[in-house]
Amino acid sequence: MAILKQYSQIHLAVGDSTTFIASVVDGRSVPLAESITFTSGAAAVAVMNDPTYVPVPATSQRAKVRAVSADTVFAFIQGGGLRDSVQVLVP
Repeated sequence: MAILKQYSQIHLAVGDSTTFIASVVDGRSVPLAESITFTSGAAAVAVMNDPTYVPVPATSQRAKVRAVSADTVFAFIQGGGLRDSVQVLVP
């Protein structure tokens, strides 16, 4: 199993926001119906699950990312007993 993520790095200006999608996949890269959560490594970037994203089937989740202040922060992805991250750069 692995976490498949839309981006490995995101660049944002202070005050900007974006989204990205992630899913847990099996050894053949088939998406699995695993619960996924997103968290921020520091207060400079707010990261949360997007409650408006409702995929069918439920094999992915979308994160909402907002740059609060300048820093380099990791947005952590957890699901299926795995953990990965997306680096968020805010100059």
